[in-house]
Amino acid sequence: MKKITIAFSLLFSQFFFAQDGVADTTFGTNGVVVLSDANTTYYPELLQDGKILYQKNNIIKRLMANGQADAAFGASGQITLNQLGTDGYYNLLVQGDKILAFTGDELGWPGGWEFFGGRYNADGTLDTTFGQNGTIEISMDEVEGGIYTTFLNGDLIVSGNTVSNYGSYNNIVARKISMVDGSSMSWSGQGGLSNGFNLSSSSQGYSTYDGAGKSLILPNGDYILQVRAAYYSTTGFDYARSGYVRVRPGVNTPQTTINSFNAYYGGVNADIYADADSNVYSLSGSPTSSSNTSNPTNIIYKRNSEGNLYNAFGNSGALSLSLLANGLKVDFKQLVVQPDGKIIVAGVTTTTQSAYQNENVIMARFLVTGELDTTFGTNGYVSYSVPNPTTSSWGNSVRGLYLSPDASTLYLMASNGENSVILKYTNNSFVVPTAPEFTQVAAICSGETLEALPTTSQNGVTGTWAPALNNTATTTYTFTPASGQNASTTTMTITVNQPSSSWTDVLNCGSYMWNANGTTYTQSGTYTNVTTNAAGCTHTATLALTITAAEAVTGESAQTITVTAGNDATIAAIVVNATDVIWYASEADALAHENPIPTETVITDGNTYYAVNTNDWGCFSSPFAVTVTVEVELSNSDFDASDFSLYPNPTNGLVVIKNTRGISSVAVFNLLGQQLISQKTDATEAMIDLSALNSGTYFVKVTADNQIRTVKVLKK
Repeated sequence: MKKITIAFSLLFSQFFFAQDGVADTTFGTNGVVVLSDANTTYYPELLQDGKILYQKNNIIKRLMANGQADAAFGASGQITLNQLGTDGYYNLLVQGDKILAFTGDELGWPGGWEFFGGRYNADGTLDTTFGQNGTIEISMDEVEGGIYTTFLNGDLIVSGNTVSNYGSYNNIVARKISMVDGSSMSWSGQGGLSNGFNLSSSSQGYSTYDGAGKSLILPNGDYILQVRAAYYSTTGFDYARSGYVRVRPGVNTPQTTINSFNAYYGGVNADIYADADSNVYSLSGSPTSSSNTSNPTNIIYKRNSEGNLYNAFGNSGALSLSLLANGLKVDFKQLVVQPDGKIIVAGVTTTTQSAYQNENVIMARFLVTGELDTTFGTNGYVSYSVPNPTTSSWGNSVRGLYLSPDASTLYLMASNGENSVILKYTNNSFVVPTAPEFTQVAAICSGETLEALPTTSQNGVTGTWAPALNNTATTTYTFTPASGQNASTTTMTITVNQPSSSWTDVLNCGSYMWNANGTTYTQSGTYTNVTTNAAGCTHTATLALTITAAEAVTGESAQTITVTAGNDATIAAIVVNATDVIWYASEADALAHENPIPTETVITDGNTYYAVNTNDWGCFSSPFAVTVTVEVELSNSDFDASDFSLYPNPTNGLVVIKNTRGISSVAVFNLLGQQLISQKTDATEAMIDLSALNSGTYFVKVTADNQIRTVKVLKK
C-alpha cells in the first residue's frame, strides 16, 4: 500500500480545548506550585519552552514545564550568584543559553547605589568571557534603589530613577550599557533620558517624586518605560499618577505620557503592556490603602504607535474596570492583552478596614467594551488564596502575570507572608487551532486490507477517527482531537477503487478472434479474460460466443441431367439436400462468396458447379462440388406404343411396366426433380412399388434400348 505524505488543509467546524481560565492540572499539583517561602517569585522569567526561572535572594532555580523542579539546572538544580552587590537582587535576563542576573549595593542615602551584572553558564558557573571575569559594574551615577533591564537589538538597556531629597526633582534615567565593562554607550534617540528626565511638577511648584518601572521593546522598535510621578499639595496630601516614557529611534526628545487620573496618598496602580501592533496599554488608578476609605479605581488607557489615545477603545481611549468578587472589591495591579484584544488583569480583593489583609488574588478577563467576559474562569474570573498564612499582617499580593509566547497559557504569581505560588491556567480559545497532519493513505482496491488509521497525528495531536474503516467503498473519515487540545478536526478521504467488468455477446460464423486476448475460438461458449483497469484493480472481460454454421450441402457429387431434345439443362436441375443454396461457377468464387450464378443458368455437360448453403445469420457452408452429365432424352413418341405399357395408373402402390425391346432401368422423381426410386433391370417387364410414397404426382423414367420415356403417374 503506497503512502504519500501531505498536510491537510484546515477543515474544521469546532475547536477542542479546555475552557479559558481553567487550572492546568498537568502543572504542579492541580495547576499550582507552592514555593514555601515568601517573596520567592521576585523577578520570575518565563522561557519560550514553558520553563520558569525564579529567584530568592542570591539563588536562581528553574521549574520545568510541568512545574517540577529542574534538577539538571545549574549545579544541583540551582545557580548561586557569585558577584558583587548583596544588598539588592534585581532582574533576570536570558541571553541564548546564558542567564544575566543583576545585583546592587547601597552607597548610603542619598548617595545612591551601584549595580552589577553577572552572566552565568548552564552549569551555574560565571561566564568568564563576559565583562571582567563574568561580571560588569553598571555605571548609573545617582540612580536610587533599583534598576530595570531589557534588551534592545541585543544591547542592554538599564533604567531607574535618580536620588532626591524632598524639595529636589527626581529624574528618570535610561541608558544603553556596554556588555563589556558596564559603561554608558551612545544611544541615538534617548535624548534627555541619558542625563535624567523630569516627568512633572505640581501646579503649586512643589517637587515631584518620579519612579521608573517595567520596560518594553515594541515591535516597531520603540523603547517604553513605565513611570510614576508623585507630588505634594499645599495641604500636605500627595498625589500620584502613572504612565510611561517612549523613546523612538532617531528622536532626541522622549515622549512622556502621564495618565490624567490622580491617585491619592502616594499610591497609584501602574502597569504597561504592548500588543503586536505597537499599541500600548497602561493600567492606572487608585488602590485602596489602610488610610483611604475610597474604593479602588482601575482605568486602562490604550494608545496607538504614535502615542495617541485609541478612541475606539473604552470611552475615548480609557476603559474603567470594576469587579465585585464574593462581596469584596477587586483592586487590579497587572495586565496582559490577548491577540484578540481581550484584557486579562490580576489583582487582589480589598477591604477598606484592613487593606493589607487581602483574602484572595484575582485574575479576570474583560472585553474591549469593559464588560466582564463570563466565558473565562467562573463567571469571568478565577480566585485563589495563597495557602497557610499565619502572619496576620500580610495578605495576598500579586507578584507577576504572564502570557505564554503563543498566548495559550496564563501564569499568575502570588505570595503572602509565608508562601509564594505559581498558578497555571489554560487560555487558548482564540489561538488558531493546530491542524492535525497525517500521511494520506493511498487508494486501495475493494476488499484489500486497510490498516487502522493512527490516533496520534504527525504533529502530536491525539484523537479518534470515525466512521469505522470500510475497505469496500470510498469513504471520508473525520479525525476528532481529544479534549484539552487546541486542535481542529480534519478529514481524510480514502479512495477504494472498484474492480470492473465487461460482457460481450458475439454471434459469429465458423470462428471468432477475441481482441481481448488474441485467441481464436471455433466453438460456442463463455470465455473470460482478467486484466488490470486504469485504477489498478482487476478487470474481468466475459465473451458470450455463439458459433453458427450453415447446414452442409449434401447430395450426389456426380449427377446426370436429362433433357428432351431441343431443351437446355439449368442449375435448377441439379439436386442437393439444402434449402438456401447459392451456386458458383468456380470454387474460388464459392470460397469468396463472389459472383453467384442464378438458378436459370444453363449448365454444360462435364462442368463442375459449387453449392454453398446459407442460414438466417448470414453464415455459409463449405462449397459442395457437383459434376454434371447432360443427357438428351428422346420424346415419348419415339417409343412404339404397341411395345410399351404401364399400369395401373393411378395406382395404390405397385406399377407394372412392359416393353418388348427390353427395359434397362426405371427411376421415380418427384415434381422437384428429386430422384426417389432407382431400379436396374434387364427384362421386358419391370415392377416398381410406390406404396411408400405419399399421395401425389410422380414421374417414372423408363430407359429401354437407349431410349427414355417418362410417364406421369398418380399415386393414390
